[in-house]
Amino acid sequence: MSNIQLKEVSVSKFLHAFKILFDHGIGCSMELHHGDASDPFISFSNELVTAEYIECAGGGDSIEITAGNTVLNFELGMYRCFGMHVGEKQIFFSISGDKGTAWFDSSEVTSEVINEILSFKVEEKATEFDEVEIINDLSDQLFDYFNLSTKDALYVVDKLKAKLEALRDEKP
Repeated sequence: MSNIQLKEVSVSKFLHAFKILFDHGIGCSMELHHGDASDPFISFSNELVTAEYIECAGGGDSIEITAGNTVLNFELGMYRCFGMHVGEKQIFFSISGDKGTAWFDSSEVTSEVINEILSFKVEEKATEFDEVEIINDLSDQLFDYFNLSTKDALYVVDKLKAKLEALRDEKP
């Protein structure tokens, strides 16, 4: 028996992989462990699974996993870590957070399915706004409204950039 190391992935990549499995009719098994319990709270075996990003107007976005008549909702504020391992014949997933961990594994997959999952790229979206105007407004606010020095403003910009990159990776 060998140990498998799941790599942390973006929500988008996680959802993409489940879509590929569903499109190819490949079932998954799941165990949901509540808290630190060793026995699963709920489980299912070899079900077609859909995974969908659910956007809530007041916050509380979540990932909804549906398998047969079972619907599980993982709120992104509580479940923040999405893992995946692409093996030679099987895909392994996890969703973990404060409340517990859900472990998923696919039935046997073909090399075609593996290649589709591995070929995932975040799509660039066309902007519908004036980037220069936004940048100028933000810099004016950093210097004038917040009265920051150049060094402090650059620090804020770096933090903002990191936060935006994290958000980009979260939303599909």
